[in-house]
Amino acid sequence: ELISRNGFHCAVISARRAQDAFAAADIAVVQNAFTSAGVTPTWYVDEESLDAYRALGLKAVVGGKLTPARNRALDDARRQGKV
Repeated sequence: ELISRNGFHCAVISARRAQDAFAAADIAVVQNAFTSAGVTPTWYVDEESLDAYRALGLKAVVGGKLTPARNRALDDARRQGKV
């Protein structure tokens, strides 16, 4: 049996992209891909970029650098009982 979309914790690891117009357009493409599928991803970003990502209307949390952000996303999924 396949897991429904609600069984996944969708995480995007990103940093320092929301302040650049071209990169923000890429962010919009990624966000749209998720929301079109009925999923709201969590963006794991560096602390300095948090406000900029939230200003784009994203569900963003501080994740830190790449490896800590990935680990936080995995921990969050585990806490929520998701994959």
